[in-house]
Order: sequence, then structure tokens, then C-alpha cells
Amino acid sequence: MGDSIVGVPGENSLDALKREFAQTLVRWPKDFGRVALIRGFPDKYLLRSPADLKHVLALRRHNYPKQTVPGADLLLGEGLLMSDEPQSSFHRALVRPAFHRDFLSECLSTMTKESMRLIDRWSALSEIDPAAEMRTFTFDVLAKTLLGLDDNKIVRELYSLVVSLTISVSRITKDLTTRPPVSLPREMERFRWQVQSLNTIVDDIVAEGVNNQDEGRNLVSLVLREWRDESRTPSKKDLRDSLVNLLWAGTSTTAVGISWMFHCLARSPDSVRLLSSSIPDKPPEDPLSFTALHSLTLLDDAFSEALRLHPPEWMLIRAAREEDVLPSGAIIPKGSTILMSPWTTQRNPDYFPSPEAFNPARFSSDQSLSIPDCAYFPWGFGSRKCIAEPFARLEAVTVLYHVLTRMDLVPPENGRTAPNEFERWPSGVLNVSLRDGRGQAA
Repeated sequence: MGDSIVGVPGENSLDALKREFAQTLVRWPKDFGRVALIRGFPDKYLLRSPADLKHVLALRRHNYPKQTVPGADLLLGEGLLMSDEPQSSFHRALVRPAFHRDFLSECLSTMTKESMRLIDRWSALSEIDPAAEMRTFTFDVLAKTLLGLDDNKIVRELYSLVVSLTISVSRITKDLTTRPPVSLPREMERFRWQVQSLNTIVDDIVAEGVNNQDEGRNLVSLVLREWRDESRTPSKKDLRDSLVNLLWAGTSTTAVGISWMFHCLARSPDSVRLLSSSIPDKPPEDPLSFTALHSLTLLDDAFSEALRLHPPEWMLIRAAREEDVLPSGAIIPKGSTILMSPWTTQRNPDYFPSPEAFNPARFSSDQSLSIPDCAYFPWGFGSRKCIAEPFARLEAVTVLYHVLTRMDLVPPENGRTAPNEFERWPSGVLNVSLRDGRGQAA
């Protein structure tokens, strides 16, 4: 088994992981070191060492293909979230035009408009639910930029389907861990209908992009112009899979990070003062340009810190094609499952002093240099690192800038508790008020 591997005692260790997922993830590495063995079929190895993580995610990635939830291929096809080489490289190249600087600069206009619409709505409220607000905000931005939609009826129909699919996936995943999975057939039937409805709408978007590829500004038109002279022309299914993957990942992951960022800032007035002091009293231009927003590095650090404490994906799962030896000395048998938890690793005090504290300054240029590769990996690592990270960061900094300069967010004063740290989405509301002085909602 290898001297560096410690087995998790007890026949019900996997049940404990299912029952109290986040609490168990935090406790086990402290108790069992760099590699914890969870007996089962197949055996599972929970890694903690950044060197081991880098080995699996980058240096020996071809030996560790992705593991996905059964049925996910119905929704995501062969897109980036599902595919391995060589298909993943093709889909990565396919969507790359959406994350070029020129297109991101164009997206900033939509992000700014949606931020101001958000503040307009918040100015009439006394409290808001950041999770619900950011689900809608991030979806609207994606729909109006990458999909090129300006019909609010279609946007809302798409949003409703994505929310329904999220609920169905959660129920199916939960059902797969029960014995027997009594509701799985019924849930799968509903899931298939939702996927078919989503694909019908996305297919229409793809067709419009194909018909207007010379002038269109959505992702489909950009891709087709970029690939016009390539030997392989992307099919309509390739384009649909790419759009659905970006829509799925972009809505859930970015929204989780921004939601937690607002909750963390509301409970850290010192951080809010620090961030606010970094914003010029008289911005050089309004709305801010792409370059000006990128100069607000402390706002980006706040998003990074929120993702450290609350990574949208708690667990990355791989399977060992062949036996391997990790840098820690642990021997990984062929066919084993590898578990890698950003939640666990990013709360390691060896790399993040006072790991439970919200401290954006730890991502300042000087301090971040001391963080080793894969001690922080909410976006993954290596050649498969999330290609949409620049889009998500621009979106987060844009909405944070407009909120910080116009509004106050504070925890409720009526005794309601803070969000449960061990949940993926933050629950609960924040009090909100429009601030006089530095700016008014449009």
C-alpha cells in the first residue's frame, strides 16, 4: 500500500463521506495525512499534497482520465466538461475565441448593463438573497454575450430549464447513493425531457449563428469565422455541446463564487474598507474600460479568496489507467479512483495561515508567490484548467465594482445565522441599501 498511505478505519468510511461530505473532507486529511485510503470497489485515494495533485492533474494527466456522473453525457455531450484527449483539445480550441481580449472587452458592456440593472432592483429592496441574485445575473450575462440573445422571453425559458436540470442532477446523484434508487427511473425520464427541451432551443441558436456567421457576434459566429480555413469544420453538434457546457458551467460555478464573495465581504468590514480604498474617488472613465477594471487587483483578490474558502467544485475525480507512484511515495494501483478536493487543500494552514479567515490580501502579488502549484486550484490546473476563468473574473470584478461604489451590504440584524460553511451554495440573505455620494443607480 505504500508507507505514505493511511487507511481510513471502519467499514462505513464511504458512508461517512456521503453523509457529511464537507466536514469529512476537512477532518480526514488532518487525521490521515497526505494520502487517505478509502476502502471500497474500487478503492479510493484522497490526495492532499500539492505535489501529488500536480502529478495527477498535469504531469501524468494522461494516466488519470476524468470520472463523470452517470447520465451527464446526455446533457453535456462531448463538450469540455466531459471529454478527454484528443476531443478535449478540440473543444478547448473551439471556444477559445470567446475568451480573447477583444471579445471580453465587448462582453464588458453587457456585464456593466446587467450590474446596473441589478443595482436598480436592489435599490428598491431592503434585503437580497445573493445566491438567487447571482444565478440570474450570471445566466443573463452568458445568454446575452456568448449566446447573443436579446429576447428576454427565450432567456427566461432557458434559465428555467437550467434551474430544473440542476435540481434533477442533484436528485439523480443523491438517488445513486441510496439502496435501492427508488425514484431514479422517474427522475431520469424528467431529466431526458428537460435535456431535449434545452437542446431544441440551443439548436435554434446554433442555426442562427450558422446563417449569420459573417456578421453575428455570438460564440457560434465567432467560432465559424475563426475555423473557416481549418481542415476540420465543427459540426452543429460540436457547437451545441460547446454552448451547453459553457452555459452549464458558467452559470453554476461563477454564481457560487460571487455569491460567497458577497457574503464574506458583508461579514468583513475591514476587507470592504480595504477594497473601497483601492477604487479611485473619480474613476478615469465611466463606465470603466477593460484595462481600468484589470487595474483593480484587490477586487480580483477578493474573488480569489472567496473561491479559496468556497470552491464551486468540492471534488475532482480521476481513475488510474495504470499503476503509478506519486511524488509522496504512495503507490496507486491500476483502476483506483483518485479524489482531489480543492475544499480540503485550500484550507491547509501550511499554505494559508489562519485558513478559516477571509483575507483577500493573501493573493496580493507578493504573498501569492509563496503558494505552490495545486495548493490553490478552484479552476483546475495545467492544460485542462478552466478556459473561462478570464470571463468569470471579469464578470465578478465588474459587478463587485458597481456594488462597492453604490451600495452597502451587511448581515441581517434580526438574529438569523450566517450561511452554513459546509454547503456549496450560501443560504440566507443580506441587508442592502443604496449609498449616497459616490454613485446612484441608473
